[in-house]
Amino acid sequence: MGEKGSPILISPMVWLSSQSLFLAAVLSFHGKFQEKSLLYGSLYFDSLAVNGKGSLFLVTALCLIASRAYLNRQGIFAFEYPLLILLSTFAMGLLISSYDLLALYLALELQSLGLYVLATFQRGSAYSTEAGLKYFVVGAFSSGLLLFGISLIYGSTGTTSFEDLSRILLDAGELSTGIQGGLIFLSAGLLFKIAAVPFHMWIPDVYEGSPTSSTLFFAAIPKLAIIGSLVRLYYFAFYPMIFLWQGLLIFVSASSMILAALAALYQRKIKRFLAYSSIGHVGYLLIGLSSGSLEGLESMILYLLIYMLMTLNLWTVLLTTARWKEGSHERSPMKYMDELQVLGKLNPALAVTVGVAIFSMAGIPPMAGFCAKMYVFFSAMESSLYGLAIVGVLTTVVAAYYYLRWLKIMYFEKEVKGFQKSPYTYEILVDREKALLLSTTSFFMLFFFANPSPLLVMAHEMALSLSL
Repeated sequence: MGEKGSPILISPMVWLSSQSLFLAAVLSFHGKFQEKSLLYGSLYFDSLAVNGKGSLFLVTALCLIASRAYLNRQGIFAFEYPLLILLSTFAMGLLISSYDLLALYLALELQSLGLYVLATFQRGSAYSTEAGLKYFVVGAFSSGLLLFGISLIYGSTGTTSFEDLSRILLDAGELSTGIQGGLIFLSAGLLFKIAAVPFHMWIPDVYEGSPTSSTLFFAAIPKLAIIGSLVRLYYFAFYPMIFLWQGLLIFVSASSMILAALAALYQRKIKRFLAYSSIGHVGYLLIGLSSGSLEGLESMILYLLIYMLMTLNLWTVLLTTARWKEGSHERSPMKYMDELQVLGKLNPALAVTVGVAIFSMAGIPPMAGFCAKMYVFFSAMESSLYGLAIVGVLTTVVAAYYYLRWLKIMYFEKEVKGFQKSPYTYEILVDREKALLLSTTSFFMLFFFANPSPLLVMAHEMALSLSL
């Protein structure tokens, strides 16, 4: 399980990386900027890029802080770990600003290189090696689809610039098969990266086999960058082809919500359960994206920001461990769902935190998750996507059942499974950083309903920067 390296280095590297990311987030949110392009139009800086990067840096810093104690307990002392996260985060920042298909492809590949290594960081674990190998194979396949789509578009138009593509498509009469096929392959390659149905096959195994700290990063961060690039593609470069990509997104969104709602019902391992939960949330995100309107884009951005905080909260709980009071042996208290009973008995405050996150993910009022789903459903109805909104509401009802099962296990199950002794001979380890992080995110999920203005204003500014 352990990794070679100095245990003296890992904590300072994590803190230094976190502080660098916090500083970058502050500069992104409060720095003055002008909308402009760089590198001959390959990158573009606007409200979407600046606020998206600020959110990206902030949540990544929180992920690193939440993972520090876990890395020490698991013996992952390699200082390269936070550096790989910084490399991937840098690539995601470039991805959000990408204004050219080649820049998008290069940024996506740079991001993926770091993620492949993070999945396999526990070299002594066969599960981690398997997760990294599956991630690499599927990632290479999706990159091939993406590159093939780019080549078709370039062959048909002679350009890879988003701005030039927008002008060509606006002036074009009948669109060629090459452009339509290129957009389909391009979309498939990006939807692979966010594990939308039917491109979801890899995510349960990768989530389960990777180190929990890496899985937290996979679950919370990359979706922001990839969906940001999808927004630029669909709402700027390929908006004249809305008849094609809107139908594709409606199908993928409905399929993701339905499959996640049904598959999560039968999961017993927490990581696999959260993998299918992630697929379902991708479906809800794509409702806003498929609406093709400014309101839909606002609702999707708001949902994405709230989803990142909910994910950060719940996965941070999974980074805690239980320690036998009579010895130094430590273990994860939550590998299988039945073991959630330990939380209700040993750490009631942590159990309440899980309950708040679960209520929010299920979309139960007055939690932040309810507001997020309400906005995307309203945006779908405003765009006359009534069938998609109905599917979303019905799958939310099903999701409420399997989310609320967590509370049933924590508070109403009597027999505690999976522990060698009585659960009261163990103690739950929650360090100071995790406690502060969990309390802050729980407070946000509880009181966002009372004061949603800051995120609503941010989402509106980001969406307005792409309005035509």
